[in-house]
Amino acid sequence: MSQRQRFRRPLLVIGIGAVSALMLAGCSTAEPSGGGDATGSDVTLTFAYPKAGSTTPWETMAEKYSEETGVKVEVEPIYIDGYDSAINTRLQGGNAPDLFLTEPGTGPKGLVSLGDAGLLGEVSGAAADLINPDESAAYGSDGKAYGMPVFNAPRAAVVFDGNLEKAGVEWPQTVSEMLQSCPTAKSNGYAFTLGQFGSSFTADGQAILIAASSVYANDPDWDAKRAAGDVTFSDTEGWRYAIQTLSDMYQAGCYQDGAEAAQGEFWTGVAAGETPSVLSLTTGEADIWKDLSGLLPNETTSVYPFPGETADDVRVVNSVKFTLSTAAANANNAVAQDYLEWLAQPENLQQIADITGTVPAGDLNADSLEGVYEPIKSLVADGKVISEPGLTWPNGVLAAMQEDVPGLFTGQKTVDQVLADMDAAWSK
Repeated sequence: MSQRQRFRRPLLVIGIGAVSALMLAGCSTAEPSGGGDATGSDVTLTFAYPKAGSTTPWETMAEKYSEETGVKVEVEPIYIDGYDSAINTRLQGGNAPDLFLTEPGTGPKGLVSLGDAGLLGEVSGAAADLINPDESAAYGSDGKAYGMPVFNAPRAAVVFDGNLEKAGVEWPQTVSEMLQSCPTAKSNGYAFTLGQFGSSFTADGQAILIAASSVYANDPDWDAKRAAGDVTFSDTEGWRYAIQTLSDMYQAGCYQDGAEAAQGEFWTGVAAGETPSVLSLTTGEADIWKDLSGLLPNETTSVYPFPGETADDVRVVNSVKFTLSTAAANANNAVAQDYLEWLAQPENLQQIADITGTVPAGDLNADSLEGVYEPIKSLVADGKVISEPGLTWPNGVLAAMQEDVPGLFTGQKTVDQVLADMDAAWSK
């Protein structure tokens, strides 16, 4: 199976994940529950998830479900770096957990990849009703859905409020305003945003946020058109603008020094309680604010929309970070489906969101955006939200972007070459 890495969770994988590795070193692998009575309360469901940060709802929800129904849910955290291979191996071997976290799209634990291989059970009812119809292609083929969204994690800028004030700038609405703000912030000791271009995810995650306004604000169906061969990256001015903006940001000093090769160094200081000298984190989902609040309790953060090509084109990118699936070969399928239906109840979705610092699964609703999410509330109320791009892109496209962008900074690649390489990767 192709291993497509999505631009999802670098901030958790690097640094915070290393701490989790120590906690999980002694964890054993839970076996799937045996045949037994597939509808009785004597059944024990097994549930696996990728462990990275310290904030997870799954033990809490399992305990609550057991108290309400008498059905025990045995939760197994698997260190995130080994999660994909562990789940794939156990699915292939027929000893997968009854329930486990997956993700939309074609990644290593993607619903399309695993579902089309016949390894996942279908979801229906209230669990399937949470799926945005515009994103159905990322949940399976031929009208089938193989996972239930568990929460929304908007992709936007997580801004350190105190640093923004100290840097002497206001959060910009447009890219041009951002490029003007970067030198001022840098002169006051702050990079506008964190760049870790020596590791996966940063280049593509950053480009997607720029393209939200330059491509998808006016052409939300661009991915479908690319799949049909009606457009290319090279002939789309919005994509040219997005890649050029990455170069412009580097030239304007929007990133910290050494960003072209940086990897996880940022998290060493944060894990030690040191406030970073950056204004924002802009390459992952916004739920990272929750982990930051635990690591830096004296700092506050807010979630802002990333600047747009124009102010009117600013968009919030909604991301379903994880889905919950069942194994196709599952003797406890009926009981597992009952658990999905229970989790899909509004009060349980809200509890999951509260614990994780996310937004309840289903339609992204402005009424649910309080606290740190307040700055994006008006955009959501106005319908300026797009579904996450790239979920069903071929494996090599994001990799080409990840590999090429550092060369863009060092003069080894041009914008045209980056776009051409992305198009070439689409055709492989």
